[in-house]
Amino acid sequence: MYTISRIGIIGSGRMGSDIAFLFEGLGVPVVVACENAAEKEKQQALLERRLRRLIKNGLADENTAAEMRRAMVFSEGLDSLAGCGLVIEAVPEDLPLKQDVFPRVEAAVSPETVLATNSSSLDPS
Repeated sequence: MYTISRIGIIGSGRMGSDIAFLFEGLGVPVVVACENAAEKEKQQALLERRLRRLIKNGLADENTAAEMRRAMVFSEGLDSLAGCGLVIEAVPEDLPLKQDVFPRVEAAVSPETVLATNSSSLDPS
């Protein structure tokens, strides 16, 4: 059986951050590879707003929120994806962009890493 101990997300827009939050909420450590420092800060602030909303609605307490903060890492670049068993690409629906991302991800991860796309209409292969 293939066990994934860490998941990587490429693309920190709405879809990428939703996917990251879903897995992180399931207790799987997540690495979100952001494009730059500004995007990294934006995603950290988004996570914080989501956690505050969970606490406010009684769906999490401060201890759970602290665990969730520790389980999600935001980084700049793709090198941080090394060690991820699954990497999900969630960049905008732009074929040249998607085709550019996959070779760079392949260079950063092990051959055993499962690569997936969130694309609903484009074939980046």
